[in-house]
Amino acid sequence: MAEPNVALLLELYDAFNRRDIDALMKDVDSEIEVEETEDLGYAALLLRVLGPRFVILSGRYRGRDELRRLFESVWEIAEWFEVEPHDSTEIGDTVVVPLLMRAKAKHTGVEGEAAAVHLWTMSDGKAIGLRVYATVDEAVSAAKATLEHDPR
Repeated sequence: MAEPNVALLLELYDAFNRRDIDALMKDVDSEIEVEETEDLGYAALLLRVLGPRFVILSGRYRGRDELRRLFESVWEIAEWFEVEPHDSTEIGDTVVVPLLMRAKAKHTGVEGEAAAVHLWTMSDGKAIGLRVYATVDEAVSAAKATLEHDPR
């Protein structure tokens, strides 16, 4: 059986795939912070595979309202967009989630996929932070560094 935080995130990804914004937002803290993705390889991959409008996935977002607008923008420019999470790992208050994103751009009809790794920070049964990495090793290192600085 999955740990509670992992189960919550699997529900979150399922809600995203169904485009169920209300179900998605119920497990997200009102002050959630999605950090800007600094990995240029990830941004280039999104650009090449999914087109320039999908670079919005690399931006910084704060709070439920901005996150809601991000998801609505993604669904507006994608004919379909789904994520497939794989073997998640909990490290302290964080969860490392490798995933495969697949999408089809509405405007161009281009289909593509991109691998990424989400590093979620959790608190009291809510997602309070998200960072995106290109590799599991980078995400695990960041999670361990966070644990060393805040060992709760």
